[in-house]
Amino acid sequence: MNYSVLQSKLSMPQADSLLSRGALISRLNDYSQQPLTVITAPSGYGKTSLVVDWVNHFDCSYCWFSIDAKNNIASSFWLYVCAGLKRIDATVSEKAELFLENSYIEDFSTICDALLESLEKLARKWSRPQKIVMVFDDFHHIDDPKIIESFNRFLDYLPNWINVVITSRSLPDLKVPVRRSKLKASVLLTHDLAFDANQVDEFLKTKLSLTLDQNQLNSLFKKTEGWAAAIQLAGLAIKSNANVDALNLSLIHI
Repeated sequence: MNYSVLQSKLSMPQADSLLSRGALISRLNDYSQQPLTVITAPSGYGKTSLVVDWVNHFDCSYCWFSIDAKNNIASSFWLYVCAGLKRIDATVSEKAELFLENSYIEDFSTICDALLESLEKLARKWSRPQKIVMVFDDFHHIDDPKIIESFNRFLDYLPNWINVVITSRSLPDLKVPVRRSKLKASVLLTHDLAFDANQVDEFLKTKLSLTLDQNQLNSLFKKTEGWAAAIQLAGLAIKSNANVDALNLSLIHI
């Protein structure tokens, strides 16, 4: 195995919260009692910003993994998981990392089981965190069957004091419907993240110092469908003297 670990990919981004979403943060607090939380929506709906805001409000230890296409290799994926967990406890990934040194590893459930075993040992330490949140941001880059199979196993046997939070542009192949039916997973979808008309007004006033009348707000809400990135683009255009009714949808839906 010859992969480097970029420490910046293990650091929570300093994402500017589009708007503090109190109701969604409360839901994430509730969902944290389950092993898995999935937030799925197209780009620009504020998935990462929401999780950053929540983690900053939630008093717990966390690991952050910013995923890209280069992590869609099982060795790279699990190497980053080991590196992230090592930030919580220096010993938790030792056994798994020994297995990862084998360049010819085929069954990555070995890695998964080694980490689970170490987490079980960590649970017996008086100094271990009461709660750990593992955030996998942009999980849509992952479709390698070896990763999916081993990560599903990881989720199947995850200790109850660990919550995995995934952001993705599509629903990951992690048996989410089955997990939801067993109360082992919760999901936030596009319509959950979309801003309502009142939130559009609050966002424009708070972030852009822009006040619109009710008719303008209604028009903007219909055009953007509550999409955070589109609201910001449209608001900036309006501040540059664009007319709300004349805004081109092809401009907004970039």
